[in-house]
Amino acid sequence: MAGLATARARGKQGGREKMGNNHPKVSMAKKMHLDHAMRIQDICKTLQISRASFYRYIML
Repeated sequence: MAGLATARARGKQGGREKMGNNHPKVSMAKKMHLDHAMRIQDICKTLQISRASFYRYIML
């Protein structure tokens, strides 16, 4: 805990970086969703993402 506190004091943040709107998986998920040709389950399987991640990408 002390190490985390000193890292935060130096401006370091733990964890994984979030994907932005310009990430290829996010833009591909949005395009596939707008096309209405594939089911959401198929889109998730194609992009190898979970259903929750898919909906998170759509909201970005």
